[in-house]
Amino acid sequence: MAHIRTNPSPGWASALPVLAILALARVASAQSPEERENAQALYRAGNEARTAGDLHAAVARYQSAYALVPTPVIAVALGKAQLALGQLIEARQSWLEVERIPTRPHEALRTTSARSEASALALSVEPRIPKVKLRVTPPPGAPPVRVTIDGVNVPEATLDVPRKVNPGPHLAVTTVGAARSETPFDVAEAETREVVLRYPASPTPMPAAGAPAADDTPPEASRESSHEPATSTRAPPPPPLAPQPPSPGSRTQGHPTAGWVTGGLGVAAIAVGATFGVDALIQQHASNSVCPTSRCADPGAVTKSEEAGTSAWVADVAIGAGLVATAVGVYLVLTSAPTAPVRATGRGIELRF
Repeated sequence: MAHIRTNPSPGWASALPVLAILALARVASAQSPEERENAQALYRAGNEARTAGDLHAAVARYQSAYALVPTPVIAVALGKAQLALGQLIEARQSWLEVERIPTRPHEALRTTSARSEASALALSVEPRIPKVKLRVTPPPGAPPVRVTIDGVNVPEATLDVPRKVNPGPHLAVTTVGAARSETPFDVAEAETREVVLRYPASPTPMPAAGAPAADDTPPEASRESSHEPATSTRAPPPPPLAPQPPSPGSRTQGHPTAGWVTGGLGVAAIAVGATFGVDALIQQHASNSVCPTSRCADPGAVTKSEEAGTSAWVADVAIGAGLVATAVGVYLVLTSAPTAPVRATGRGIELRF
């Protein structure tokens, strides 16, 4: 099958360089004059801090300047300050960023030289970066472990892969749940080494509050052993005395409530009996006014006389029962005064009031 190759028209071919120039000019003009001015001021401040030996301040100034206007000159200066701090990985990344900065037409010689210098510096620093290979062996059936280096998480799949780190001291931490284990290590430039990490052991559970440990001695035993010889024995405490029986003349504890209730019922019965007694007297007086003699045959008088007798009988019974109940209630109240309770102790009889 024949392939037909088409060439762009002369109009489009001549327009391509123009479009490229316009695109680069658009990128170059993305920064405002204020941003370029501030970037230049920050770049000069970074140079001054680097000359004074304050590398951390120099890195901060260069990073701020590069954030405003990313240029190869600023990137090279930033990488050199990072390299002086021992941040080999960060320095190489700063120099590699220069490759992503678009090339502008008619760039200054200084910018072109910075591009070449950045490429050479990135190549030269790469073999100086040390590598570590982490190895951790979980016990059989143990859950997977989480690993971090200087607070940065290391995926489990990359534990057996050499990992680039900056030269100097580092701290690897392995965690499983609440258990934690730390492994500090140190690497030099261009060194490749294996670091064996410890699998964290489960934390020992704390004893419950108030429960003595298995090897603890009770406080009482420790005090006794510190003040008494090993051969001495303490006399057992005297047995508690039996409670003394109440004397014949003493009063026993009763129920005062029952006495008050019984006495109250007795008073009520006396009142009822008195009421019926008064009623009997009234009815008998009415009957006597009609029939003064026992031979009277008036029906009304006879009825009133019978009712008077019934009321008198009820009055006698109620008053008699009330007197008895009142006497019993008074007796219960008087004989129910509580006596002082007696409690036997090891030192004798203790009266509790």
